[in-house]
Amino acid sequence: MTSDRPLTSIVIPTLNAGPDLALLLADLKDQHAPGPTEIIVADSQSTDGSRAVAQEAGARVLTIPRAQFNHGRTRNQAVAAAQGEFVALTVQDARPTDPFWLARLLEPLLQDPSVAGSYGLQVAREDSGLLARTRSALWCRAHRSAALQMLEDPERFGEMSPERRLDLIRFDNVTSCVRKSAWQGTPFPEIDYAEDMAWAREMVLQGYKLAHAPTAQVWHSHERGQYYELRRAYVDGAVRVKLVDWPASPMTGREMFAAVRRLAFFLTTRRFDSFTDPEEIQEFLRAERYHYRDEHPTEPIRIYQATLGFADAMAQTALQIGPAEGFSEGAWIELFRFALVAVTGQALGAASTRNQTSAGERLAWGLLDRLLARGV
Repeated sequence: MTSDRPLTSIVIPTLNAGPDLALLLADLKDQHAPGPTEIIVADSQSTDGSRAVAQEAGARVLTIPRAQFNHGRTRNQAVAAAQGEFVALTVQDARPTDPFWLARLLEPLLQDPSVAGSYGLQVAREDSGLLARTRSALWCRAHRSAALQMLEDPERFGEMSPERRLDLIRFDNVTSCVRKSAWQGTPFPEIDYAEDMAWAREMVLQGYKLAHAPTAQVWHSHERGQYYELRRAYVDGAVRVKLVDWPASPMTGREMFAAVRRLAFFLTTRRFDSFTDPEEIQEFLRAERYHYRDEHPTEPIRIYQATLGFADAMAQTALQIGPAEGFSEGAWIELFRFALVAVTGQALGAASTRNQTSAGERLAWGLLDRLLARGV
């Protein structure tokens, strides 16, 4: 490596990034990492001055026609242009939580040449709402330990449980770093969702390792509507089936409509907005579990049973990080609605991948797919 060649390139896709971009670029310049670093901004024809902000900060700017943006393809174009031996990836509205983000991502790659990529954790912004902070706390708690993800025998992948396969291919391009030589053999798939996990799957199947570096954290969270979260969960459910053969329980059109009706009820009713007392909430969850206990539940009931468990975990976590006096009006039902949206969306997305036998079934599922499999 020549002395003027960067060790690491940092890639940021942008589209009308707003003031967040300048803050991110300033944070990246303050990173304490080994070797020289370059910053590449892959801009999809922003009209808010993002390109000029990036250039003024010393970043190299690539222009990506907006109509040609694709999560996998756009990142591939930027990685191909990168001069670094390693390429870190993030997004325009994320910010490293400290000056050692890049160093922590690089550490496992520098230590072990068989590591193809590393990734860290997203942490909700400190000014985020209770839902975003609760989701973040649950995720970070479950993934707080550093780990190497590897597969000694590719044939064992098919013998693992879907949950184990999913853990094996976890990767996150909001805070990641890839070895460019490994990427050159297998670029990111040109898909619009989960290009990072699809790439990770190919890496472990080829014998590479992936490193989870939980201390490589970025502030990143959103306050999105429930319809967006439903679409995202739906696409996620379908992608899980494709990547790790996630169980796609059979669901008739009638069962699908039953699940959607329950979802619509909780998204529109104001009946539970006044639930603020943790004991009242626990009593509601216990009563619902009792009412919907069933030795042979239908798929909509299984979805609701899973929702009740997830909602309970969210409530307990929210009480640990939120105000000591409990929930404000409307706060708990927002958590419950997200739990129902996430569980129902994933189940519907997974079920949508199954072959539908009748014309009516195909019509019903096709309509649902048109409503939900877009815009994430």
